[in-house]
Amino acid sequence: SGWDFSGRWLRDSKDLSTSRATRVVPVDLNTIVARMEANVSLVAGALGREDVRREYELLSGRRFDSIDEVLWDEGSGQWKDLVLGEEEEEEEVPRRCTTYASNWLPLWRDRGLPPGMAEAAVASLEASGGA
Repeated sequence: SGWDFSGRWLRDSKDLSTSRATRVVPVDLNTIVARMEANVSLVAGALGREDVRREYELLSGRRFDSIDEVLWDEGSGQWKDLVLGEEEEEEEVPRRCTTYASNWLPLWRDRGLPPGMAEAAVASLEASGGA
């Protein structure tokens, strides 16, 4: 996603040696992959490859369902990166309390969201000053 060496995935934002990039389940990368799976499904359908269309439609749907189930933070109305093993670390500000533009990328999808999720995400985006 290009954010590998940003402060987003560093325990100490000023020290690259504290990178946790290999332990992050990123919102943006998973959303991009899900959208590409949906795009492959669309192209396959246009080419008459119904088997491939169905396969990639299923993959995209499963990935978006997982994003919503694992990365959605109802309290903030945002999708948040998950850092594996984070509960073992002591931090002043846990990663799931931080806000990045990537937190709203799952709004970019080819299908609907679970009830109330879109409204909560849009309200959160507006409250952040980003809309």
